[in-house]
Amino acid sequence: AFDTFTVNGTKLNEVGINALIASEFGVAVSMVSGDDVLIRETRAILGNDFVGVTTKYAVGRMAAITFSPATVRHMLQDSAVVAVRRAMRNGFRPYRLQKPYRVEFALRRSYPDMVVQGGDSLHWQGLEKTGDRSYRLVTSDARVMGYLLDAIERVVLR
Repeated sequence: AFDTFTVNGTKLNEVGINALIASEFGVAVSMVSGDDVLIRETRAILGNDFVGVTTKYAVGRMAAITFSPATVRHMLQDSAVVAVRRAMRNGFRPYRLQKPYRVEFALRRSYPDMVVQGGDSLHWQGLEKTGDRSYRLVTSDARVMGYLLDAIERVVLR
């Protein structure tokens, strides 16, 4: 949904956003699965503080080299065992950033103007428009950020 998404200047992907929200509840990310790009981006955010499972290799925006479903099931099962054992030893830390969170994002350039107008119509507490497709929100509660993202997703999916 976004061309850019940062919190306190740190670029976050969907896993990073959810890790920050989970940290509000004291929960750490223990395992992430997806393509090689997602795992690499997530390592840039969380470091090695999760078990990563590369289930496919991206070769473009709409193409990937994949493993068979049976292979992926085994990879996920084996990695889940490792992640659970490590979690039971308190081997993961919740992802934290300094509060208040300064959230800045830009809606994708590929979205039609009606999506941007829908975003503009949200009238979200503390949300300010900073450019044609860019916005800023300052909050001390990552859950508020999550609720806003849900609202934006509903606009995009209309």
